[in-house]
Order: sequence, then structure tokens, then C-alpha cells
Amino acid sequence: MTDPVFTWRARVRVYECDARGHVNNAVYLHYLQQATAEAWACHGASAWQLRSLATEYLAPAYGGDNLEVQAWSDGVEGAQLACGYNITRPENARPILRARATWASSSAEASVPLLTDWPSGPAELTRVAPLRLPADRLNAHRYRWAHKVCAYELDGSGCVNPVQLLRWLEEAKLVACTEVGWPLERMFAADLMILQIRHDTEFYAPLRARERVEVVSRICDLRLLKGTWAHEVYRVHAGAEAGADEKELIALDYSTGAFLNCAGKPNPPPKTFLDALLQGEQRP
Repeated sequence: MTDPVFTWRARVRVYECDARGHVNNAVYLHYLQQATAEAWACHGASAWQLRSLATEYLAPAYGGDNLEVQAWSDGVEGAQLACGYNITRPENARPILRARATWASSSAEASVPLLTDWPSGPAELTRVAPLRLPADRLNAHRYRWAHKVCAYELDGSGCVNPVQLLRWLEEAKLVACTEVGWPLERMFAADLMILQIRHDTEFYAPLRARERVEVVSRICDLRLLKGTWAHEVYRVHAGAEAGADEKELIALDYSTGAFLNCAGKPNPPPKTFLDALLQGEQRP
């Protein structure tokens, strides 16, 4: 491979959209994975595992949209290769997403040609800004969501596809909001929407079918018009005695959302909503 920027094109399928008619945030990772596999086709991309992902969601895409995914090498970090990505809608040159991922080889034979064969992307490419969060002093309530890995959540490697993990985090947030009396229906009635604008995820170990998972979530940062959840994803090992389960951290995610009204305009959320989530209690 000699061209520093690889371009893969896709047309959004209707079934990739969520209830709001937008491409679901987790689906974009499928696009990045496919673009990476196409770029690395001669190097056996299946032997590479995702280790970190930083994503900025810039604008929604809809069913039928044509998208361009640009992928490029963004440097070598130890034994890992960093890649940058941009997704745009070419009809109007609208930026849809920026991302940066690091990949580690699960096969020593696959790593050598890939790390030396792909030139770094040009400096003028737009890259993801680093995540900057203040120290967490909120002492927010911790929510727990349990799951057992299903066979259909695995990919060709025999492990859970990272796309599924992002879906779990979305579900864990919605369940937490419902637990404190704020399901989606109440949010909409209060003229509140939360739009995902960023994910920052570290992947430490793979998961396989029928393993038990626990997601521990809390709000770790609040601003006037956005907030961030911290999600710790654990593999749960059954202990020899009841109540003696052991947990292994397999992923850490910071999920940032913007507070909007139902017209899509920035709008602070109700105080009762924030108080309920911070304290883990239902509020009238």
C-alpha cells in the first residue's frame, strides 16, 4: 500500500438507523472496521484487534445517504498501529464523524508488513481532539447492568465485536434513566433529548459467548449543555462461594452527550432529571 489515505464508500441501509431515523452511533464502528479491512486486505486484517477508539459524532446520517470513509495510518505506538478516520457525505462535503483507533496484532506474522507498509496520513487531515475531563468530584450514584454474551454478538474472531459493547453501553444508560423514573417517554414529554457527541473507549480483553458481563456506570462530568458517563465493563467470574464473584475490567468508556430540546436546539436539562441520576433516586 503506497497511497496514505484509503477511501471506502458505503450507502446507508435503512436497517442501520435507529428510532430517530439517524444512523445508530454503534453502526459507524462497523463502517470503520470495514474500511480498515478493505485497506488491509492484503495483510489479513482479521488478525488485528481493536484496543482503543476515540470518536466525535459531528452530524447525523440517514437511510439512503452515500458516505465516504477515509482511513490512514496515524503512527505506531509500541506494538500498536494508530489509524485516523473521517466520514463525510460527499454530496455536500458535510463532515459526519472523526475517529482515531489503535489496533494490536493477534498474530506476530501479520504485524511486520502492516506496520511498515502504510505511510502516515498527511498533516492537513482533520484529527480527533483529545478528551479533556476535569477530576471527578460528583460522587454520583453507580448503576449496574448485567448481561450474558450471546452467540450472535460474536464476530469472525470468535469474540464479541466491539460494536456490541457500544450497544451495551447505550442500553445501560437507558436502563439507568428508567430506574430513576426518566424513561425516554418522560424525557420527550419534558422536551429533552440527549445526542451522543463522543465516545472514548479502551478495550483491554476480549469476551466470548456465554460469559457474564457487568457494566458499572456513573455520571463523571456535567456542564450546562453536555454531560459524560463513565462506564466500566467487567467480565464476571463465578466465585467458589455465593456472593464471591470476581470481576475483571475488560473495557473503560467515557460517553459524552449534548443536551437538546426536541427541536434539536441546545437546552439545559431539568434539574430534577440531573438530581435523580446523580443520586440514584426517583424524583417527582
